[in-house]
Amino acid sequence: MSAQNSKSKLSYNNTWMRSTLSASQKINPSEIFDARKTLIKLIDSDEQGWMSITDNKTHLAEINKAYEKFKNFKNCLVIGIGGSDLGARAIIEALRKQDSKIKIWFTGDTTDPDEIESIFSQIPWKQTCINIISKSGGTLEPMASFFLAKERLEKAVGVKKAVKAILCTTDPEKGALLEFARENNYATLSIPQNIGGRFSVLTAVGLFPLKMAGIDITKLRLGASQMRDSWLKHFGTSHAIDQFAAWHVSHGRSNRPMHVLMIYSKALHGMGMWWRQLWAESLGKSSAAGGPTPIIFLGPTDQHSQLQLYQDGPDDKVYTFLEIEKFNQKI
Repeated sequence: MSAQNSKSKLSYNNTWMRSTLSASQKINPSEIFDARKTLIKLIDSDEQGWMSITDNKTHLAEINKAYEKFKNFKNCLVIGIGGSDLGARAIIEALRKQDSKIKIWFTGDTTDPDEIESIFSQIPWKQTCINIISKSGGTLEPMASFFLAKERLEKAVGVKKAVKAILCTTDPEKGALLEFARENNYATLSIPQNIGGRFSVLTAVGLFPLKMAGIDITKLRLGASQMRDSWLKHFGTSHAIDQFAAWHVSHGRSNRPMHVLMIYSKALHGMGMWWRQLWAESLGKSSAAGGPTPIIFLGPTDQHSQLQLYQDGPDDKVYTFLEIEKFNQKI
């Protein structure tokens, strides 16, 4: 199954995965239809806003308006953790934009003072804006980094100029960060209340940093919409999304609860980190989901550290290979 346009293609081949299951172990197609019905019901009720956010033109306009205020900075420090930064990081690393006028820095995911200082010491603060991302403003790690960064920025440009160099992406109605932003006259971007952090990459959480990085967020949203619509319009069980879910559930029921994502490009390692968070936080909160464990494998490096275990160890893992069909460089 593949979804494609003139520039990119997503292909999914599950031949090996199918061959290791007996007929009795394979998931019943009726279960796929039932799962689809449940998800479509959630979409229609708008409980899961991430499925329809790409249709929200008002939210996109809000992001573009904020970009106009901050586009003249040469650096943007994005501060977040988990869903607040993994998606944007993954996309920026994967696309490797070489012509971006703005350098994107990431922090907020560490309390290691040496790591924080190694980043802060490189940042030219007089040419830098800060984007702090937190729905509540109560997450310790990014807020600690934010206050440290704010102090560096104010020292470099003064308190008044620093006000115009700080953007808070947060809840539109409540929370400590929203209150702090209002008290200090900082610009804000809203995170839709019906979208959880790990699903927020197509909101201001991910799209503002991506826009600053020179990525065409309108095309990105369009691609996401096209993939969603191709799934919604597909009533069979052969869509790549349905297949991927079904075969992993089948193997999970066959005592293979560990799911290894084998990545053969360092540019896609961030994608693996993002996948791991999405997988664990979405499927690990309920015993009913089986608690499948996501594992990242970066090849060929991990072929010389993990592969022996996978080949000769217990048969308790499912493997998905993620690779780039055509690299930018030829060596």
